[in-house]
Amino acid sequence: MIWWLLALAQAAPCELEGPADGPFMVQAPDDAPNVMVVLALHVSDADLDVAWAKRLLAVLDERGLKAGLSIKARAPSAALEALVIDAAARGHEIVARLSEAQIPRNPTSGPRELRKNLKPLTSRFGRLKSAEAPLGDRSGEAVLHRIGLRAVLETNGPATGTPRTQMRFEGQPESGVVLPSGPYSGKCGGESVVNGLTPPAADRVTQALYGARSGGAGIVRLTLDPASDDDSVVLARWLDEVVKPAGIAVVTPQQAREASLRSLRSGTVDSDGSRTEGGRLVRVDEVQRAAAALAEVKSIPRMLPGDLTPTEAFQAFLLVLIGEVEGSVVRLGALDGPSVLSKSTLTGPTPIDREALVSLAKTLHAELPESIPAALPVGGTLLTAPELLVALASALGEGPVEARPVGVPEPNAAGLGWGRATTP
Repeated sequence: MIWWLLALAQAAPCELEGPADGPFMVQAPDDAPNVMVVLALHVSDADLDVAWAKRLLAVLDERGLKAGLSIKARAPSAALEALVIDAAARGHEIVARLSEAQIPRNPTSGPRELRKNLKPLTSRFGRLKSAEAPLGDRSGEAVLHRIGLRAVLETNGPATGTPRTQMRFEGQPESGVVLPSGPYSGKCGGESVVNGLTPPAADRVTQALYGARSGGAGIVRLTLDPASDDDSVVLARWLDEVVKPAGIAVVTPQQAREASLRSLRSGTVDSDGSRTEGGRLVRVDEVQRAAAALAEVKSIPRMLPGDLTPTEAFQAFLLVLIGEVEGSVVRLGALDGPSVLSKSTLTGPTPIDREALVSLAKTLHAELPESIPAALPVGGTLLTAPELLVALASALGEGPVEARPVGVPEPNAAGLGWGRATTP
């Protein structure tokens, strides 16, 4: 029963409900000059959806901001057509929303076939330059580039904030960019689409801004599905209270493409996106609760407050101790538990030098191994992994830092029963 409850807790659904006038709990980073929010609105033929889009566009127009209007590649209704034409005249961008079946893969016939698929839109709105689409086939991606769709909002890619160069056919200019969803993570997954913009949903977008920081362009997409009349209210508040004060740019796909190309050509974008990968986000207050839970235990439990495994807690303690905090959370990377249980040299509670522990934590964070080391020296004291976990936990409290002998969940199991920290 206990394990069933733990599994249920870990599989808890994404919770983003909240009143439109509720507070924003996450403030945007003030050191992210190259991070952009790419805003896209999903709009369909329904009259209610058109009215919803008009309210959101009014919010943006009042602030001099532009968005992408993502519409499916089929003949629009008269109301939707009028909305799109009017919005485009004010500088908003038209984005073709394509399914996998609508993206041909044949290098020879593909461009002609794709133009035919887009004709219901291009015959009314003219040439299109951006698309929202699933990728994965190199030829299909190059077909998009061939006909001029060179800012692609990838809908099935990794949760990262790093843009990449679009695949293209030989002889074509290197002018296309694939724009990722952003470094989203946690129980709500890596999806950038929001159905109902609440303050908690906006906080999730703000939190992703931290993970998108790097030397070059960082992308966080916010894609809104038609939902509530409150969406425009929350969007206005979020822009005024969170985004604008931090100087975060809100851009269209083409504006993001241009900025990304500059970064890609200058070499300031990490080629593998490792600096902006999404990992599990854990609130600092949950980390503190997990640390407090280790104060008196004689054996490390399999699960700590905040649904943290001991391995996750170990890494979270490191991050909080050295100040690697993104707003109100820490971002965990992949890590395994200790491979073996080293023999303890401690006879009881032992004082640990805080500065030496912080120094070790910084070294571990900078060169994080695949698994937690079985034992490490801290100052002049050799600590086993369980003792080090206890020492890190005590360092987050108000009392003196100390280590002590402590048991593990499964001495003979892989990782000592500590579990793993994984990235999505």
